[in-house]
Amino acid sequence: MRTLKVKGRVISGIGRGAYYVMKPEYSAFFERILKHSPFPGTLNIIVDSDITAEILPHTYAPKNYGAIKYAVGRFHEIPVIVIKPQKSVHPENVLEIVAPVSLRQKFNLKDGSEIEVYIFM
Repeated sequence: MRTLKVKGRVISGIGRGAYYVMKPEYSAFFERILKHSPFPGTLNIIVDSDITAEILPHTYAPKNYGAIKYAVGRFHEIPVIVIKPQKSVHPENVLEIVAPVSLRQKFNLKDGSEIEVYIFM
């Protein structure tokens, strides 16, 4: 399995991540991967313009909801899922991170904080 390091800068979202993460169709999927209930929200990062959702190798398409491209990964020691909803209102170079904890709180991240997340290909 190949690991890809993705560098990004934390940005604020529009507050809809929590709504979708907690929908049963998505939360059960995230919980299966994370082996833990997902934190109700996502951490948004803006990445280099040459990185887009195309790097995310998997697609999950629940019935009656929009599909997401995703990759399993880690941030520090925390298991994460890097996602790009196909119906996202964010630019192509904004990815969202689902985790079992609030990454903003645990790592004291603010808008503009630079991070590195590793995704498994």
